Amino acid sequence: MKKALKLSVFFLLLTIVSVISFKNSRVISVSNDQYLGQVYLGGDTIGIQIKTPVEVVGKYEVVVNNEKIKPWENSNIEEGDYIYNLNGIKVNSNSDINNILSTYSNDSIDITLIRKDKYISTTINVIKNGNNKNTIGLYIKDHITGIGTLTFVNANNNKYGALGHSVSDALNSGNLYESSIKGIKKAIKGVPGEKFATLSSTEIGTIESNIDIGIFGEYYKENKNEIVNV
Repeated sequence: MKKALKLSVFFLLLTIVSVISFKNSRVISVSNDQYLGQVYLGGDTIGIQIKTPVEVVGKYEVVVNNEKIKPWENSNIEEGDYIYNLNGIKVNSNSDINNILSTYSNDSIDITLIRKDKYISTTINVIKNGNNKNTIGLYIKDHITGIGTLTFVNANNNKYGALGHSVSDALNSGNLYESSIKGIKKAIKGVPGEKFATLSSTEIGTIESNIDIGIFGEYYKENKNEIVNV
């Protein structure tokens, strides 16, 4: 009786394990109306240039008649601040700053910054440098440049996905460029590997989205990689 009971319990447990295993490893079928099309497999190295908020990354002294002047000395400006506007004009790039300063004639200018999600208003002096151009003595970053790996290109509409992760502190716009690998540093235990590459000025796509799972946009370059069904 006990032996029969043990066998019954054993087969019951075996059945439960079988059901759990089946649930966790089941194959999901896809009907024809859910077919997503074809993609070119990636693997290509791509150059990436993606826009960032206009950030103050440093300060420098302006030399005028052998004298070093600090236009920002009495301003409430810190490295890491984002420039929101200059003279009341919204700023989206370093070019915007240069365009505003090129026609400015006063000795100081109003500047609005974003620091830790708070708006900071201050003024900064405008100095003519040795080339007779207006400057405020700030190093500005408005984009990130690097290399990455193309993941796929949709064969129907040339939309691509790349990287597999987001670009930190960047916006949702930019461009892809031709890139060629110059060397590989193999990874070893505890030390990640590196890929050394150069970027050309040949534009091969746009960056229209920058999210947790990668960057996405339109790909211009002709693709001859393997095509797979999705």
